Amino acid sequence: MEPLFYDVPVEVADADGVWITDSAGRRYLDAYNNVPCVGHSHPRVTTAIARQSRQINTHMRYLHPAAIELAERLAGLCPPELDTVLLVNSGSEANDLAWPRQPSSTG
Repeated sequence: MEPLFYDVPVEVADADGVWITDSAGRRYLDAYNNVPCVGHSHPRVTTAIARQSRQINTHMRYLHPAAIELAERLAGLCPPELDTVLLVNSGSEANDLAWPRQPSSTG
């Protein structure tokens, strides 16, 4: 087993919305566990996850109409100059893509 990267582990007992409750009953705001944008146990989210997993359960590496619809809906919410959607796997990848590119210096 790999060592943990923190000193005191959190033993999660439950989660609801943006909150995680540990086995001692302490609540933590979950801004770290890759889900705060949709929360834990949200009825619409869990229903959508169940509905989608009955059809196909894969990542966005493969082309699928649901991915295209999501990208189009996201682009439609943005100003016209933000017209490209790139679906990625993590916040780190999203941040890497969000940094403005500096022109390379030649010579």
